Amino acid sequence: IRNAEAGDRRVVALIDDDKGKIGRTAYGIKVVGNRDYIPLAVDKYDIDEIVVAIPSASKKTISEILEICHETKCKIKIMPSLIDLIDNKISVNALRDVQIEDLLGRDQVEVDLKSITGYLSGHVVMVTGGGGSIGSELVRQVANYGPRRIVVVDIYENSTFELGQEMRRKFPDTDIELLEELAHSVSQKVFHIDSEKRKSLHLAAVFACNFANHCYDLAAQILQQHNIPFEVMLPLIDETARKVHTLSPHEAQTGPAVRYDKRIIEKQENMLTGDMKEIYHLMSQSIHNSHDKL
Repeated sequence: IRNAEAGDRRVVALIDDDKGKIGRTAYGIKVVGNRDYIPLAVDKYDIDEIVVAIPSASKKTISEILEICHETKCKIKIMPSLIDLIDNKISVNALRDVQIEDLLGRDQVEVDLKSITGYLSGHVVMVTGGGGSIGSELVRQVANYGPRRIVVVDIYENSTFELGQEMRRKFPDTDIELLEELAHSVSQKVFHIDSEKRKSLHLAAVFACNFANHCYDLAAQILQQHNIPFEVMLPLIDETARKVHTLSPHEAQTGPAVRYDKRIIEKQENMLTGDMKEIYHLMSQSIHNSHDKL
């Protein structure tokens, strides 16, 4: 951190999987969350470079963290391994781009692709795990030998989509099939989402899923205070979820805020304290404003 601040880098956030370190600071920089928080931290702090600085981590841990980092558009740098540091092969200050051997945790095996060109040229080649760091590099290597089509299989659609875009630019004559047919076999509704739209989709999902689930938790707390099991809410929750399959969320909205029933709203607000009361007020006001009840 000291060397970065002295150079052309400005460290704005730290990531650590140790729950006890989250919220603390090191050299004035706050630990903002664990590895799962990386994509959100990138957006929140406008980060353009990620440095993976865990020389003692296992290859499995490094691979998992790099997979998350690759979901962002950031440049990714990595510190040398602990073995290299112990052997004095490299300085702790030497950051470099992520390479395959960083993921393997061993010396890279050089594959003589030219000797197997006959297996690739003009053929359909499937690469499983093709959205990952190793799989995507394999796709790039295979593309150099003229396959008729490359089929990329991966459960992470973000990295697969980005790889497809890259390959179409670099190898316009190679058919990069991103398993659209497979998607149609699972669902009749298949959507093509680019990087910018995916950010909006993620934000919308936070409201529709994360915030909604938090509201379930608040409801459970209210019920628990009066010894009422949360299960009594499940039929109502299911019915509310079913409505948005046939109605727009705006049309499906019900409750005192839609009617702007001040008497009920004030009565229910008075039953609450602290954050719950503030959330209730803000949500009611937002619903009321969106339905233009003056």
